[in-house]
Amino acid sequence: MRVRMLVVAMIATPMLASVSYAQSQNAGGHPNQRFKVCEKLSPAKNKQGADKAGNSDKARRDPRKCVPDVPPPPVTDPASGIAEIHGMVSALMVQESARQHGGWWWPDLDADQAAEAWDRLGTWVTEVLRARYPKYSETLQVCWRQHTDVVDELTAIYVIWLDAYRNPETSTISKAEFLDRWLPNAMARIERIFKDSDCGPKTHNDPANRNAERERQQSADVDAFVRSDLARRAQAVPERLP
Repeated sequence: MRVRMLVVAMIATPMLASVSYAQSQNAGGHPNQRFKVCEKLSPAKNKQGADKAGNSDKARRDPRKCVPDVPPPPVTDPASGIAEIHGMVSALMVQESARQHGGWWWPDLDADQAAEAWDRLGTWVTEVLRARYPKYSETLQVCWRQHTDVVDELTAIYVIWLDAYRNPETSTISKAEFLDRWLPNAMARIERIFKDSDCGPKTHNDPANRNAERERQQSADVDAFVRSDLARRAQAVPERLP
């Protein structure tokens, strides 16, 4: 939306600047004509001429006859305004391209950002990964969203796919690298994750819960090991260098 607004402004600004410049030229060849007239009507400098006209008192008392003595507004060169807007549009386009082609770290996302990320990744999984690579579709279980490590793998290869197929500045070899290197390796890791988790087409086993239970079971042994290590370090005599 911001890019569209700046594009509209880029088109409208030179038109408005040209009209303003033309009006200043038609006002008598000088963009500050209005202030020159004000200066001519000033009773302090043109008292004698005003008296001859028979309206000196009116000229001195009527504030409408003269604009305050302030600097006139500058006449902007249309070319400079166009260049500035071009720079703003280019910067926003770079930011938008980085947002579309760049990755993200899931723990950093707020609710709105996560909603967009889930939609983008889910659409890509359905329309690209499952539709065009049926072998890998069999590997990817339906519970993939519940596996944080799988989500990170898919996010990474999705971003690589964006760079290979949607970034006009990327090299042609990047497509071959995606097919030959990045996609097979990522899907091989994902296959091992599901195998270790015992997840199937209709079953899901949360590895995080299983690992948490293992950690609780081993907490006593861990505490004992840490206490032993600290005691050993406290009794150790520093080795003296020769």
